[in-house]
Amino acid sequence: MPSTMLDRLCLGTAQFGLNYGIANRHGKLTYNEISAIVKTAQEHGLRYFDTAQSYGDSEVQLGKAFREHAFSPRVISKISPEFSCQGAASVVATIKASCSRLGLASLHGFLLHRLEPLSTDRAFLVGIAEAKAQGLLENFGVSVYTPEEALTYLEHPAVDMLQVPCNIFDRRLLDQHFFTRAEQCEKQIFIRSIYLQGLIHLEEDELTAKGLARALPIMDLLKRFLGFYGLSKKTFAAHALLEEFPQAILIVGVDSLAQCLDNLAIFRAERIPAETIAAWWGSLPAVAENIVDCRKWH
Repeated sequence: MPSTMLDRLCLGTAQFGLNYGIANRHGKLTYNEISAIVKTAQEHGLRYFDTAQSYGDSEVQLGKAFREHAFSPRVISKISPEFSCQGAASVVATIKASCSRLGLASLHGFLLHRLEPLSTDRAFLVGIAEAKAQGLLENFGVSVYTPEEALTYLEHPAVDMLQVPCNIFDRRLLDQHFFTRAEQCEKQIFIRSIYLQGLIHLEEDELTAKGLARALPIMDLLKRFLGFYGLSKKTFAAHALLEEFPQAILIVGVDSLAQCLDNLAIFRAERIPAETIAAWWGSLPAVAENIVDCRKWH
């Protein structure tokens, strides 16, 4: 079990290579910004970074910063959606390429977004096994979108870790006892989209302008709850997951050094009483999928 809250923070780096996120006002980061964030992460003992082969040049930029600061964190990357398995050797080659771009001897995790190779391509899993045998990869896993996919792959023998979307508006995995079952299956769990790609930071007029006025009622419920308990939105959104799912690691996207420092402060903040968090989950109604699943926003 992680020993501190900072051990449960994983920096998401989509913004290092792309203009990513509904609330991103900064665009793609410069290398100097990336270097400063990596240096800050190193100084504060952060252990995890999340990236992907499809995040523009994120792997390259991270690798440059890791080399500059002599830093070797645990990195999770994801296979490109354009990858086509041409036998086990091609799987080993793409993992080796990610390691090379990142300047690392091995990846902590390598994930699939498109899950078909797990059921249709035996050579893919042979390649994963060979990459592990060569010391290029510690864990293999999947990045899923739905509770159904999460539960399906939780017991897959080749899957060591899962990346799942979850946030304070989405109680579906909680109701399915997913995190308890994951602990029983000894799977490492990373939670992404904890701020719904930034949606929970938006004001009423911004939600309406982005065609998401349907989220206003649940945002109002959150506003009233936070006002009653005197809590900040960002801290509560993170701590509600940290408290309820104590084995999970949270991926938080970073689009500036200031935001990185803000994330560090959030994870170091005084813990919110468990009964307060239980009150939120206990009173939370079922929220429509076209709010909690960003693929269905438009």
